Amino acid sequence: ARPPEALIGDLNPQQAEAVQYRGPALLIGAGAGSGKTFTMTQRIIHLIETGVAPEGILGLTFTRKAAAELLARVSAAVSAHAGARSTFMKPDVSTYDAFFQSIVRQYGLLVGFDQETQPLSAAGAVQLVSEVIGAHMGVVLDSGEDFGGFTSLVGQVLQLSSGIANAMIGEGCEDIDTAIARIRAWDSRFIAR
Repeated sequence: ARPPEALIGDLNPQQAEAVQYRGPALLIGAGAGSGKTFTMTQRIIHLIETGVAPEGILGLTFTRKAAAELLARVSAAVSAHAGARSTFMKPDVSTYDAFFQSIVRQYGLLVGFDQETQPLSAAGAVQLVSEVIGAHMGVVLDSGEDFGGFTSLVGQVLQLSSGIANAMIGEGCEDIDTAIARIRAWDSRFIAR
């Protein structure tokens, strides 16, 4: 195994900081092509090299491509460093959607979720909004408002939905408890209105 110091020399200062981070969880956010997958790979390898059990590591990405790339890179590195044991003990690497789905399959019934629940895709959101508008077209027409065409109205509803989701939590939210409190406060104001 190569010493961790050799690895750090290949990274920029922000990447090196992420690789060496000592907290319980780390979120890496950056633009496309900035080295997120490389940094996550190096972080996972660094964790394993410093004694963290591979099966105790969870890596989440937004895309299947990034998850596959991350898992392939990490698996190769783990195999090279950990020997035969690594064949069975690998970090859990998946997309956020796949991870959510695995939680729902395992524990969904405990909280009343159908185990077949799927995250709503962008196409599914358009279809759902279209169905709701279609079912309430009388309200739309009776309002006297000019919403443009049907497609335009669907886009406006989706934009409103996104705005509401962003407004519920807002900027500067540092932890889950604050996010939950903000969502509950938003819900209360919405219900009152």
